[in-house]
Amino acid sequence: MNRKHAWVLGVLTAVIAGAATPGGPVVGFSVGAVALKAGGGTPQVIAYVVAWALFAFQRPLWEIPFMPTRFVWFRAAVSLPFPFLAAAVAMAIGRP
Repeated sequence: MNRKHAWVLGVLTAVIAGAATPGGPVVGFSVGAVALKAGGGTPQVIAYVVAWALFAFQRPLWEIPFMPTRFVWFRAAVSLPFPFLAAAVAMAIGRP
């Protein structure tokens, strides 16, 4: 596997993990900090935190009672590219 495929696989895994992580900021940011200290890549950790903040799987359960269902799913669909964009920007900025 070349470097580009490994980067994409790492970001995709981080996005799925971020969306699957339940809990508030104490949980999301702590997992990100531990991942960085354990040697995780900065773009992948950024993708994890952004995915956790934007569309955690439990989030629609809290939003649907207050907002129309159509709006909640639209917000989730529109926010889908942001973790990938954030990881790409981190990768571009991090290059020497």
